Amino acid sequence: MTVAQNLDRRITIRRQTEGGRDEWNLPTPGEVIEFTVWAARQDASDGERMAAGSVGGYRMTRFIVRHSERTAGILPSDELEHEGRRYNIIGTKETQDGRRRFIEITTNVDTD
Repeated sequence: MTVAQNLDRRITIRRQTEGGRDEWNLPTPGEVIEFTVWAARQDASDGERMAAGSVGGYRMTRFIVRHSERTAGILPSDELEHEGRRYNIIGTKETQDGRRRFIEITTNVDTD
């Protein structure tokens, strides 16, 4: 069960908006929307993977945040930053603590 006192980490969510389209109809970068929230952190798994003849490490981490309009809108295309490291967002879901109380953000990060 998640309680507010377990939210002892600060995370930052960043979203790059689209500023418009260029002459080839490709999106151009716009404003960066950023907000910081309190979160609980749980390292779920880690391991190594081999790609193109090199070995790299990774770690899957789950962050739990309070439900709000902003946190409910977190997308896999957003970036999550914690302790100077950028995490790739895999997905989000409500926790089992009750409807609209907490959101679990599943991420992964390269550990190299």
